[in-house]
Amino acid sequence: MNITRTGTLIAAAFLLTACSGNGGTPQASSSQPSSVTSSASSTPTPSTSAAATAEEEAQQAIVAYWAALDALASDPDKSLSDLNVVARDQALAHWQRDLTDMRGAGRTQVGSAVVRDSQGAFDQASSLYTVTACIDVSAVNVIDKDGKSVVLATREPRVRYSYKVQRDADQYFVVEDLLQGKPC
Repeated sequence: MNITRTGTLIAAAFLLTACSGNGGTPQASSSQPSSVTSSASSTPTPSTSAAATAEEEAQQAIVAYWAALDALASDPDKSLSDLNVVARDQALAHWQRDLTDMRGAGRTQVGSAVVRDSQGAFDQASSLYTVTACIDVSAVNVIDKDGKSVVLATREPRVRYSYKVQRDADQYFVVEDLLQGKPC
């Protein structure tokens, strides 16, 4: 494995986790509403309500996605096929590869990510939801096979990422996770 790939793997692994303070279960913060705006009347129309519900469910898909990533990075005995229930396409392939590399290097995650301030909107052109969320990894540790931390001191504690989420029947899947973000 070359140094660039190793650095990317380590960065990705560090972004995976943070202590959530609630028994390891990631949670979405409700401090910011989704990007849905209501109509002029005080009572939302059924279509606005349905759209808001769908966008909230797309946001919750990010929470489920990070919970699966946390579980898989923390337990090398778990099957990577567990990702199939939360991810598809680029996101699935990316994390299956990176988690395989992480396991091969003898690294394990400690803690869980906290998904904060998610916002989602449906994109008519792509038929996908675009969801942004601040991923808090401030208390994350990734350790090597000797129990030593491999977390870089310069790692950002919270980064806002943008995801593409696909709805298939009543299930939502993260289909794009480029791990390109900015501090939040």
